[in-house]
Amino acid sequence: MIQNKSVSLFVHIPKTAGTSLREALVEVYGEKNFVSDYGPQEKITNQLVLNNYYNQKDMYQFIDAGVEAIYGHFSVSRYLNLSNCLNLITFVRNPLERIVSEYKHVRRYSGFEGSFDEFISMPRMVNSQSQFLNGVPWSAIGFVGVAEHYEKSIELLESRLNKGKLRHKKVNTASKRDLFVPTESDVQSVIKLNQKDIELYNKLLEKFMWREKISLFSGQPFMHGSWEVNPKRNVINGFAFYENSDEPVMLDMIINGEKVSTLVANGFHAPLRKLGVNRLGYVGFRYSIKTNPYDKIELINNHTKQPLPMY
Repeated sequence: MIQNKSVSLFVHIPKTAGTSLREALVEVYGEKNFVSDYGPQEKITNQLVLNNYYNQKDMYQFIDAGVEAIYGHFSVSRYLNLSNCLNLITFVRNPLERIVSEYKHVRRYSGFEGSFDEFISMPRMVNSQSQFLNGVPWSAIGFVGVAEHYEKSIELLESRLNKGKLRHKKVNTASKRDLFVPTESDVQSVIKLNQKDIELYNKLLEKFMWREKISLFSGQPFMHGSWEVNPKRNVINGFAFYENSDEPVMLDMIINGEKVSTLVANGFHAPLRKLGVNRLGYVGFRYSIKTNPYDKIELINNHTKQPLPMY
């Protein structure tokens, strides 16, 4: 039996269509069961959050109050003990587009008068999406939508939550009056400063695309997980688990186009156990193998054909 805590955590990374999503979610959860945390100075922040995170810090009061979802600008670690990685939900966006959008937003609404270069150099802006999601492996996050694929993301999230129809209308879109366009030098500066975010976005985009593909086949389970090679120890290790099943994941190992073995993800993985994954954390695997840098290694789910990505 899957043991999931009940609180869903919606990490709203700024300028990733999160305001639109929040309004849609309030409608299906109900205001009594849905609380927001946008910091102690923001009117939208719920009193329960002010009392029990910012003041008394009695986090269990969220459980006693029957809260089903917490939404806002917070890093995953803040409320993770009330939930688990499968109930962690967020949206991401192309890092360059996201930063430009936030720059326009703070110029219009917060009175920011600095240059674009000053803005992107602020510590909170450098790899900001990675900062919000730090604390949970990207490959174990329960659901990731993509702002550039908002309509499909909402459709997939509806299926994931199973709480009814979500409103698809986008709100808080960028002002058409701000004509700022980054120069080529600006673009290169963003790329240089945000390598972690660019890598993270590309990995999560690929994960999203596979969720979309799996959704086309009714009854097929979606797989989370990732793997790595340790050439010094001649081993491959990683983890894999299904979203809505306690069945162990079976992975075909393919090297240079030939299947060489089938791995079973049923070993104990202590960090994933702490994050509340299925099978009480028995989702890991380890395989001894000698490889060379030219080998092409793939791990493929032998049931759904979904590839397991590298860390």
